[in-house]
Amino acid sequence: MIGLGLVVGVLTCTASGFGITVMALLLALTGYSGPHVALWRFLGASRQWFVLITCFAAFIIGEPEPRWSLMSRLRRWLQQCLGGTLV
Repeated sequence: MIGLGLVVGVLTCTASGFGITVMALLLALTGYSGPHVALWRFLGASRQWFVLITCFAAFIIGEPEPRWSLMSRLRRWLQQCLGGTLV
């Protein structure tokens, strides 16, 4: 969903918000080892979810659509080909 949002150039921040929600749910549901395990072991074992949550947060904080979407690149290319006129 985020890849499609980046290609088209819309709803990347929304898709990243849902991605953070999914990763937080996966972290809560699959990573918990029980009350007998120390908290630092739980956090160490669930690093993979934190990495993905950080990537999704970077998509929300930054503005990836103008930089990475194909639509903005096509718009810039057409602007250059047509001599600076707005398409």
